[in-house]
Amino acid sequence: MVSRARLITVGDEILAGRIQDTNSKWLCEKLTEQGVWVEKIVVVHDDVEQISGEVIDAIESGVDYLVVSGGLGPTPDDVTIEAVAKALRRKLVKDPEVIEWMKKKVKWLMERGYLKEEPNVEEWKYVWVPEGMIPIKNDVGLAPGLLCKVGNTLLVILPGVPKELQAMFTKVAKEYVKSDEVLFCEEIKAVGLETDLSQYYKELMKRFPGVRVGSYPRLPDEGGYITIRLYASGRSEEEVRQRLSRAKEFLKSVLPKVLE
Repeated sequence: MVSRARLITVGDEILAGRIQDTNSKWLCEKLTEQGVWVEKIVVVHDDVEQISGEVIDAIESGVDYLVVSGGLGPTPDDVTIEAVAKALRRKLVKDPEVIEWMKKKVKWLMERGYLKEEPNVEEWKYVWVPEGMIPIKNDVGLAPGLLCKVGNTLLVILPGVPKELQAMFTKVAKEYVKSDEVLFCEEIKAVGLETDLSQYYKELMKRFPGVRVGSYPRLPDEGGYITIRLYASGRSEEEVRQRLSRAKEFLKSVLPKVLE
């Protein structure tokens, strides 16, 4: 079976509409490239109970990958680490490796004039880690990421700053993110009403089991066409691509008007 993933994005500002969650889109793209099917995205407030509840639910579902992003900063509203510790029933402990990284970061900042006095990094919130989690070095910013295996699930905790998240996830993905199956997509653009075209989608899914159909209409001032995406997964890249190609050709042959 194709590997499954869930994403939990933490942030009051996202839910208040002040910033856009671009991280989830980027993570979905990268996970799909690795052959991983993202089955659910959840956005929650900076709230220990909400975060821990979603983490527990994802782990109990048995997903292969759970990526939690945001809420790793130094302020009181950054509660993701506390919430994860609660979900895993683990104590928060000071991590010597993280402390050493923080000292090197401070030295770099002081040499460039960003800090006038050397702080005591052992008092920083960053150095507290749920027991047994492995720190992920942040080469772009300060907050370290974390990962661990819980049952079937690889749990990855990342900062919400996009550049930091992207750099750290890329590092993690190279070593940890794998799938026994590949996942590909084919796309068709057609003209018509979704209500009229749905009959062709149903026929396609009967003829080609395992091929999923997504239909995305645009308004007339945006072109007025429908983008149809076909998804399929399997162990053989050649077999999956051939299956999608046959499904695409069938759909093109029955749709009233195709723009390709």
